[in-house]
Amino acid sequence: MRGTIVETPCLIDTGSEDQSINLGIIPISYMSQYGASPEKTFSIKLIDCQLVSTEKENFLWESFDVTFDGANNGNYYTVNGDAKGVVLQIKDTREQLAIPGKSMDKIQISPGDMLLNYKLRLITDGSDIKAGDFHTIIIYRISYY
Repeated sequence: MRGTIVETPCLIDTGSEDQSINLGIIPISYMSQYGASPEKTFSIKLIDCQLVSTEKENFLWESFDVTFDGANNGNYYTVNGDAKGVVLQIKDTREQLAIPGKSMDKIQISPGDMLLNYKLRLITDGSDIKAGDFHTIIIYRISYY
C-alpha cells in the first residue's frame, strides 16, 4: 500500500480515474467518406470542490486547466495496433482541441461537484487507411491556480 497526501481543491471521482472508451467498429468506407468516426463522449467528474485553501493562509483557489497527453504526432494522439492512417482527436464541449501536452483553457472552480465533458473521435491522418484493431493510452493532468 502506498499513497500521497496533497492539497487540492477538488477530488477526482473514482469512476473518472481510469476510463476505457470503446469506439466500436468503424468501416473504412465511413472514414473515407466523412474523414472521422462518430464522436464518443466521456467525462471527468470532480467532487467536493472547495475554494478556500487549507494549507495557504488567506488563499482562494480560482481555476484549473486540464492537459491531455500521450503518444502523438503534434496535434493528435497516435494509435497502436494494425489500423493505420488514423489518429485520435479530443475536444471539449466548446470545440477546443486538446493538443497533446498543452494545457486547455482555464476553467473557473465552482464549489461542490463539477462535470467536465469531452468528445473523442478517430480522424484520418491523410495517409492510406488500413483496417485493424487500434488502441492507445491517453493520460490527463489537472493543474489548479
